Amino acid sequence: MDIVIVGAGKMGQELCRSLADEGHNITLIEKNAEILQLLLETYDITGVLGNGSFYEVQTQANVNTCDMFIAVTEQDEVNIISCVIANRMGAKYTVARIRTPEYAEHLDFSSKSLGISLMVNPERESAREVFRTLQFPAALSVESFANGQVSMVELLVTETSPILGMNLIAFRKRYPGLITAIIQENDRSVIPSGETTFKVGQHFYVLGEHKDLRRLYADLGGLSRIKSVLIVGGGRIARYVLDMHRKTSKHIKLIESNELIANDLAEEFPNIEVILGDGTDQALLKEENINHYDCLLALTGIDEENIILSMFAASEGVPRTITKVNRFALLPIAFSVGVQSMITPVNLGATAIIRYVRSISNASQSSSIEALYRVRNSTVEIMQCFARSTFQAIDIPLSDVNFRDGVLIALIVRNHTIIIPSGSDTIQTGDHVLVVSNHGIATELNGFLRGK
Repeated sequence: MDIVIVGAGKMGQELCRSLADEGHNITLIEKNAEILQLLLETYDITGVLGNGSFYEVQTQANVNTCDMFIAVTEQDEVNIISCVIANRMGAKYTVARIRTPEYAEHLDFSSKSLGISLMVNPERESAREVFRTLQFPAALSVESFANGQVSMVELLVTETSPILGMNLIAFRKRYPGLITAIIQENDRSVIPSGETTFKVGQHFYVLGEHKDLRRLYADLGGLSRIKSVLIVGGGRIARYVLDMHRKTSKHIKLIESNELIANDLAEEFPNIEVILGDGTDQALLKEENINHYDCLLALTGIDEENIILSMFAASEGVPRTITKVNRFALLPIAFSVGVQSMITPVNLGATAIIRYVRSISNASQSSSIEALYRVRNSTVEIMQCFARSTFQAIDIPLSDVNFRDGVLIALIVRNHTIIIPSGSDTIQTGDHVLVVSNHGIATELNGFLRGK
């Protein structure tokens, strides 16, 4: 596909990298000449210097003939105007990043009335991930597939874990309804084999139905329910999280250093205790009894502060921490110091856009992408694909299918029935198939076959 991207911030750079790797023709529009030149030297893309909301600049970038136009600058208004112009010029699909809560409340209306195909709000996506994680206290992250029938949870192997030293063959015998899709160690993600053993400090991603996951949770121990949450930082993500918990029974306290923001939040959420103060001040945190909370959400605008906050909370005995880390370069550091759950708005927003790009580019092929999860700071992905009759391995036993290396068929959902496949199982037309792959470039089911 011919794709034009406006904005070379963190998300723009991630989109350039990922979409160029997938073979799309990328044209980047960026106002900063130095940044543009750096990205042109780094990725296989072309570029246009200028403001993406200007008609002349879009003309130079051939927006009138592009398949997709994506605006991800830091300014919502620029993204919206750019997409409206691109739509009028003839771009087939337009995508805008929208971050302002007031705009986000009317995404569907704005999208239809302005002719924008997709609006993505990274902060709202982040809040949804926080909300899901709070529902599963034992999990470091949670992702749902098959209309909520199946969940993938990220868990930590500790020194007291009953699965420590167990290999995956024994794990499957003990938990036949679960499959371990990914193991992450020292920020390196691998698709494990049956002989792979669980080691202290590993993060492992398990797929299964809720009833089967609950048994694993019970064996692992830890929190069964999060009843209290301390939030540090009252930005957009915090506001969305509070909105999602309006009817919750959880005790929630928020610390914010900006008086205007603190007053606004206190007025908008009267059931939430809002404290005006520096949430990075350890004395204040102790004064607010941080050690009495089940979970800390570190959501300040500074990644380093969030990492240190979570480390301090853990040292004070807080059992769960969720940390916002926006810069990819800091993820290995956060991982190495034992930070538990990390949310990365840039990655979540980029994933939503990449999922949309793939679904559009492969709408007429052997499958369509229904869901996509990208493991942070890794090429490993989990895709939910709908199998069409044009898939070249329909009704062939999986053991006889010539899949590429690094591909795992993790689950098959057939008529609402969950199948953890063996070599004798087949993929049939109409199945929903969960595929784990470390290629990061396959865009439909046939793409996982060798030679495709």
